[in-house]
Order: sequence, then C-alpha cells, then structure tokens
Amino acid sequence: MKLKVFLFIYILLSCINPVRPQYHSASFYMSAHPDDWQLFMGVNAFQDIADSANKVVIIYMTAGDKGFGDLPRDAYYLARQNGADRSVKFCVGATGGHAVSTCDSIKTDGMVGTHNILRSSCRNVVSYFLRLPDGCFECCRCNTLSKLAYSYGYANFFNDYKGVNFPVSLDTSCMLTQYLTSELKAVDQSTIYCNYQDLVETIRNIMITESQGVDSLTLHAPDYDPEINPGDHPDHVQTGIIAGYIAESGNPCMKLLLHQDYHSCSHPVNLNTEQIAMEAALQSQVSFGITNKGWDSEWDNEVRCGHVDWTSRNYFREGPGCGLLSKSKSLKNLGKKYPSRLSESTDLINGELVTLTPNPVADIATVSLYMAEKGLLQIRLSNEKGTLCMEPIHETKNQGLNQVRLNVGSLKTGLYTLSVITPGYTHNLKFSKL
Repeated sequence: MKLKVFLFIYILLSCINPVRPQYHSASFYMSAHPDDWQLFMGVNAFQDIADSANKVVIIYMTAGDKGFGDLPRDAYYLARQNGADRSVKFCVGATGGHAVSTCDSIKTDGMVGTHNILRSSCRNVVSYFLRLPDGCFECCRCNTLSKLAYSYGYANFFNDYKGVNFPVSLDTSCMLTQYLTSELKAVDQSTIYCNYQDLVETIRNIMITESQGVDSLTLHAPDYDPEINPGDHPDHVQTGIIAGYIAESGNPCMKLLLHQDYHSCSHPVNLNTEQIAMEAALQSQVSFGITNKGWDSEWDNEVRCGHVDWTSRNYFREGPGCGLLSKSKSLKNLGKKYPSRLSESTDLINGELVTLTPNPVADIATVSLYMAEKGLLQIRLSNEKGTLCMEPIHETKNQGLNQVRLNVGSLKTGLYTLSVITPGYTHNLKFSKL
C-alpha cells in the first residue's frame, strides 16, 4: 500500500510543470548620465531588450542636471530622465512589447542604512535613477584627479585623500570631487551616501536583488582606463570604476564589458546601416524627451564628435571580473593593467567584431573584422553539409579594422557558413546566398 501511495505521489509530481524562472539571464548597464547607454552601448542594449528571456537593468548614476538646478520650467534632470524613459519604451515597443512603464520609490540597502531610489519598470527593463550630481567635464582639475586616482589605486586614493585641503579649488559638481570633499547627496535630496563604499554597496545590492534566479550576468560600463579611453567625462570614469570594483569582487559573479565613450569617435565607423539607425532612433527619443519638457535638443552635429558621430561607433573590451581570469581581488588593483583587446560590436564573439554585408548576398559580400594585432587571417566558406565551397583565404592583416571582399556569385542559392579565423578568435557567421 505504501509503495502504491509513493508511486502515485511521484507520478503526480512528475506531471506538474516546474515553476520556471521568468528570466534566464540579466544584463546590467551602468550609465553615468541619462543618455550614455543610448550613445555608447545602444546596439548591445537594444539586442538585450529584444530578448524577452533576458532581464535588462539600467542604473543611471547621475541626474544629468549639469548644475542647472530647478528653474521655473521642469528641472533639466527631469527632462533628461523623460528622455531616458522614452528610449526604453522605444526599445520595448520596437521589439513587440507593451511599452508602458511604472515608477516607484524603493528603499535599497547600502553599507550605511537604506536609500530611497526611484525604480522604473517596463516589460523586461528595470531602471534605477540615483540622481547624483553631474558636471565638471571641462574641469581639468577633476580630470587630473581621476588620472591620479587610477594610478594611485582607487581604494587608497579615496581613503587617504578624504577631507584633504587641496592646493587648488575643486569644482564639486562631479562625482569624483564630491567623494573627496563631502557626503554625496542626490540632487533632489532624496538620499545621502555617507561615503564611497556606501554608494558601492548600494549598487551591489541592487544587482544582487535584480539578478535573483538568473543563470548568467553581464555588466556594461564605461572604460575606466585612461590609456584605452582617454579624455572621458570624470563621471563616466567613476561609473566604470564602481562597475569594475563590483564585477571583480565576484559578488554577484558577472562578465564585465567596458565601453569607450567619447574617445570612440577617434576610431573608424564600425556599425552597419541598420545599427546606426537603431542608435540614432534611441538618441532621437532622448532628445524628444528633453524638448518635450521645454529644453534645447541634444541632437546636433555642428562639430566633429557630435551625437551623430557616436551613434555610428561602438567599441568595448572585456574587463576584470568573473568572465576574465584576474589575480586581483581589491579595488586598489583596478589601477593595474589587465589583458584586453580593443573591441568593436556587431556580433560579439570574445569581444570582437565580425560582420558580413549585405546579408542575403547576390554577388559581392564584404567581410569586416577587427584584429587585436597583426597576424594571419583565414577565411573558409562551406555549405550546409560542411563542404568547402571555395579556396580558403590566407592573408596577413594589420591590427585594427580589416575588410575582405568575397565574390560568391557562382554559388547556388542557399545557406552558407563563413568561418573567420584570427590569432585571437574564431567566428562562424551564417549568411544566405540569393
């Protein structure tokens, strides 16, 4: 009798569908300002949002107020927040989702007490607005301090220099100098971070909370290395520092991708037409959100490296974290160099770029790829059965962006696989022959 009961319960439990997690992966984007991820990480974010099984969490570090404060019109930071919200809704709506967002002020644990933070959600996208002060891009002293902190080791720098009277006056409108001179307050006075570690632990706890039940985590952030990403906004740099600290600690365990921001404009265009249109659409949503609140648009390109130029470039590398073996376990060591390759996005394979255009192709196809160093490039073309369809290409290519033209006009209509082999990676890319 007991055996029959046991078998009955076992069969009953086997027939019940297990509760499956809503998301299998999560992608975090740490954005110093409300328009940064759209400009510098837009392609990655759009693709992540399109995957409904992937949770996307955007953490906006600063309010983007630029020191304008609260004027008779809507505060500038609220206009920029409106643009950020519209860009998220655009991604959700463009990928077949119901683009309606809800907002709540939640309490998040930090190292010292809890903090009130605005949290917005829209389908598989969650946004946190920390509303820290923004500014100081033109302040050379702040940029100098950022470089000093990088070389000195961030942990020691912030501990040793806290409260020190510097020989020059400091513009306290940016995150870096606020860490050194005072408590860090949100511009709307919603919360105060008692020290640097309090802010870091608050962000870490947000990530831990939002990553419950997922199998893999990826963190996108600005590159904090002044040699790879020189001349960046200090707030961008500090955002990357915090991301690197959290990713390297392994709690939570995640892969870290570090993006070049302003400096990416010094590199060749590396996005295709569709991706450029994608990022341009995101930036237009940001600009409309700002003009809708009575402020001037950010959409301009009167000089080189305006917003239009950044929408055509996306460069990043893998940083220290669970995704990359690192001997360092402390914040101080973020000032040291790690193995890295300057990377471009389109198809991300170990942080490298490989594209074939057009796809489908009739006669001539162009293969674009990035090589981290000079070396041998091999290209093989095979059909669905794995049979080689043309003589393999063996050429020595220089470091940087390379292009190879392929004449596939003689191939039959069907699906093919292009294998690109370089000293740093191997990538198989499928395409259709018309």
